Amino acid sequence: MGFRMQKPVDPTRLLDRALRKCFHESVRTGDITAMRQKLEKEPLLSQARTSDRQTPLFLAAAHPDTSRAVQMIDLLMNNEAILGSRDLSKRHVLLYACHHGVEWEVVQCLWKWNAAKGGGIIKWSHCDEGTNSSLVLACQGGHTRLALRLLDEIDVEEYARQNDPFHVLEAAISTDDEIHAMAIAEHPKVIDGFQARDHFRYKGFCGSFLSHTVSTCTEAAIRHNMSELLVLMNGLNHEKVCKAAWHFTHRLVIRSDDREPIKPVILGIADTFLSDWRWSQSKIYLLVRQHGSKPEMASPKLQSHLLVRLPDGPFRCVIEFLTPRSFQDAARDCGLLSSCACIDSVFGNCPWHMYSPKANDYNV
Repeated sequence: MGFRMQKPVDPTRLLDRALRKCFHESVRTGDITAMRQKLEKEPLLSQARTSDRQTPLFLAAAHPDTSRAVQMIDLLMNNEAILGSRDLSKRHVLLYACHHGVEWEVVQCLWKWNAAKGGGIIKWSHCDEGTNSSLVLACQGGHTRLALRLLDEIDVEEYARQNDPFHVLEAAISTDDEIHAMAIAEHPKVIDGFQARDHFRYKGFCGSFLSHTVSTCTEAAIRHNMSELLVLMNGLNHEKVCKAAWHFTHRLVIRSDDREPIKPVILGIADTFLSDWRWSQSKIYLLVRQHGSKPEMASPKLQSHLLVRLPDGPFRCVIEFLTPRSFQDAARDCGLLSSCACIDSVFGNCPWHMYSPKANDYNV
């Protein structure tokens, strides 16, 4: 018969419920004198949890008065509060504090106590049950100043799995606050992510599947109709952003989603991909039409091609009719989502109709 490890018993569970509730209320109101008096009588109150499994340390860190919050954290830690305790969402005090958008002095205070306890109790790589790091939680909450300071402090290469720049930007976009999202997108570390040729320069990734990419950020920006953000992103990585924008806007048209109209600026960025693609397909024929008499353009095969021999009017109509094969097939099979026959399909799914982002997402 095997030995089964028993869960440690919470030493505060025997404390009077009214006493615990009264102490939590003192922390919420920032009554340091009352806290000190109660802790002198019962030191275990520093570990007493609320119904959501939050300790007094959580409540102290999220107090709106930064100076008072720091004093309460120091008081609780000096009375054996547990820095690494987690609540029902699997957040420890640093994750909880960043979710609530605290001032940087509170974060510094928590790291001071982390160092005093030997380090490693709280880390930038730690996440809650939704795999959200401190940085991502700050972005999700729309806490611009804290998020930018965290971006300054965190090494996004060392902690790439939890703090990937594209995950961070998508979290900011999810707030539906374009000013906040623009501020995050303009941070040098996020810009570096857009301009990196090889996304695998970040440590921590395995396999080819990436859940957050240039393309998923593009889709998120379009979904929230953030035209100014998309213009910024397009300037950072035109090839991928305009292609992802074109694929996603046409997917919305095919599916006829019930949503607000897409802004003309966004459609303009999407159309630049189609213009570039058509030019790449037709430039050789256009050059032969214009300079066919030159020796280097005198290939019999090119000279005899139908597109070379067409009059200008029909030639222009043919070029404007061209669309990428993936769009034609997806439009044809839009009712058969499970059996898309696109030539560019990945694992049997159209890369934009049944979308699964990959490491070389939308490379052109």
